[in-house]
Amino acid sequence: RVVRPDGPDRAILEIGLQAWPVPAPLVRDAEGWRFDGNEGVEVVQDRVVGRNELKAIEVLRAYVDAQVEYASEDRDGDQVLAYAQRIASTPGQQDGLYWDVEESDEPSPFGPFLAEAGVSADREAGSPYYGYRFAILKRQGENVPGGAYDYVINDNMIAGFAMVAWPAEYADSGVMTFMVNQRGEVVEKDMGETTSELGPRIETYNPDGTWTPVEDD
Repeated sequence: RVVRPDGPDRAILEIGLQAWPVPAPLVRDAEGWRFDGNEGVEVVQDRVVGRNELKAIEVLRAYVDAQVEYASEDRDGDQVLAYAQRIASTPGQQDGLYWDVEESDEPSPFGPFLAEAGVSADREAGSPYYGYRFAILKRQGENVPGGAYDYVINDNMIAGFAMVAWPAEYADSGVMTFMVNQRGEVVEKDMGETTSELGPRIETYNPDGTWTPVEDD
């Protein structure tokens, strides 16, 4: 354990081999030193939000890689290389980015972690994954290079792909809403207190100037 000064009346207790900082800082008042529990709660919440946002970004980047891998083969035998319009495949088929390995010797492009989030092309939302909900977007708007068009042509998603991720509980499970398309650049925006209402309504990948690129770590 190490106590690291953080001002004349404040210190941070670090524990473990990795010098993990205890969320509640030590503060000095008239009665001596004590842990500030209220600030500790805020610090823990900030850490949860930060972790969840990083997970959402990780999922979106993995989604791009999975779609590229999926479209490298003709998965349904129609002689068209297309992107997947859903995450979890129909049982016995490979029409999504994830399928049970017991049903196929070939591993699916996407791991089971995102399937747990209930992501689906028909925008049904399941349990949040690390505090975020996800939805596949099948069209883009006028703000995107190339202009507005649908990704799906003759029932095959061949013109592109995109996904949106928004916090299930704004400020508690996350703050930023994220999007990505086939270019692989994740963008973010704080949509405020109306996030829980606006998030599910996003059906088009169309970030304007209020969205900013997520910086790489």
